[in-house]
Amino acid sequence: MTEHRSHPLIRAAHLDDCSSIVTVHLQCWQQTYQGLLSAQYLNGLEQTRARRIAWFAQTIEAGQPRVLVVEQDGQIVGFCNFGGAREEGAITTDAELMAIYLLATHQRQGLGRALWQQVRQALLPQEFKRVFVWVLEANTEALGFYRSLGFTADSSSSRVFEEQGEPLALICLSLAL
Repeated sequence: MTEHRSHPLIRAAHLDDCSSIVTVHLQCWQQTYQGLLSAQYLNGLEQTRARRIAWFAQTIEAGQPRVLVVEQDGQIVGFCNFGGAREEGAITTDAELMAIYLLATHQRQGLGRALWQQVRQALLPQEFKRVFVWVLEANTEALGFYRSLGFTADSSSSRVFEEQGEPLALICLSLAL
């Protein structure tokens, strides 16, 4: 017997989605970055749950950056957040795609592209000219995904960000809107 899934719904996040968004976020990190980041770091992510829930609640309430979720069969299976670029010195026509995360069971089904199309449609009327995304250098799948959308590496923009003592080497990709 085949399992029947409802069509996924992409919508603005609500405050009561925060815990589910963080669950998706943590699961994605633990699955995607296994072997790329230390086991100690990945195992310790659960300790950041409350901080992350508070951040999403504040963000959703403020409306900036914007958060969209993918809901299927009543469950949050993915999310993205985006808005004006956070980088110091960024110009007002620069936007940033801060994250696209989908549970592994919902990847490679066009949902990432669908989320990106929603983001793009939301950014265009705001007169953004360019969008950036920071990606973990070792995450070749994400780099391939963003490149398939037309993003290119910004050769001058890479950095190492440290979170909980773990160095995270990031590369910046950009796309003209």
